[in-house]
Amino acid sequence: MKQFQYPHKIEAIYFDFDGVVVDTEPLYEEAGRELLKSLNLDPVEDFLQSSKGLSEFDYFSKLIDAFNLEISLDEIQAQGRKILCSTFNREIPYVDGFYPFFQSFKSILNMGLVTATRGAFLNQIIGNLTIHNQFDLIVDGDAVQHSKPHPEPYALACKKMGLNPKNVMVIEDSIPGTSSAFAAGCLTIGITTSYSKKELINTHLVVDSFKELSQFLHTMNLERKNELV
Repeated sequence: MKQFQYPHKIEAIYFDFDGVVVDTEPLYEEAGRELLKSLNLDPVEDFLQSSKGLSEFDYFSKLIDAFNLEISLDEIQAQGRKILCSTFNREIPYVDGFYPFFQSFKSILNMGLVTATRGAFLNQIIGNLTIHNQFDLIVDGDAVQHSKPHPEPYALACKKMGLNPKNVMVIEDSIPGTSSAFAAGCLTIGITTSYSKKELINTHLVVDSFKELSQFLHTMNLERKNELV
């Protein structure tokens, strides 16, 4: 692992949801392919790859622009949501290593979830997970005016928890996500579940697994929950 020294105490960990907590990226890609086929478009790998981590609004806006579609945003959102709900109507696994990592640190550090996923759809997914009520804070796509890569989602999460961003570690798997956390001033950790190390820009450190991240955290100065003022 790359040697990295961080001078500040860590008081909380904020997780992105898709591709960090749950392994949904293959399902989003499956739904994206199905949507493109329903529009009589050939799935384009570059579009599917570059769209990872985007909010719903940004995804559908980009789709309309990329293919010069003569369809309203409301129409394509409705069509996309229908396909997405059908695709996600199955058991969704955690990202490998997430659950033991979460269990190891949730009694020590505050845990937040910061995602571009809209509230109703997030609740549909997270309600079936064992960690659904174990986050200290959730900021979803409905809570902000500006989605990732804008810093607002992580800035808002820090404000709600009363924390200085430099005392918050963020775990992200996408370029919009790392850019958002980095711009907000958080310790930004990329994890290579969706992008390679070279692709994950605006990070302090990039890891390949939660096991590697756990080893890194054990070298850091952590401020336990009951020590917070």
